[in-house]
Amino acid sequence: MTVEPTRGRVENEATGQINAVVQAGAIYGDVRMNHVVTGRIALPRQLPPAPARFVNREQELVTLDALLLKGSPPVISVAGAPGVGKTTLALHWAHRVRRHFPDATCTSTSAASAQAPR
Repeated sequence: MTVEPTRGRVENEATGQINAVVQAGAIYGDVRMNHVVTGRIALPRQLPPAPARFVNREQELVTLDALLLKGSPPVISVAGAPGVGKTTLALHWAHRVRRHFPDATCTSTSAASAQAPR
């Protein structure tokens, strides 16, 4: 580490295999880092269970499949009135195509946004 005395600028240089890095303006006392990686790192698999029942949404599934196959953006939004099955459609399709996403699967919900503002 080098410090430029006139401006207080700090530059860091690290070589070799790096497993963890901490950069801080000032540290008082000891810094201890114990980082051991054994085996494979667990990838996020955050899909809720697939819906038990799913019917009459073939056209929507075809549309979602087409978006996936043509390389559309990695985020697809499903919109509609409350109670029409948006979440069921999204979960059914996500389970169906999860093999296309070997790195991770994560979900989010907008259920809270459906509540009336206070």
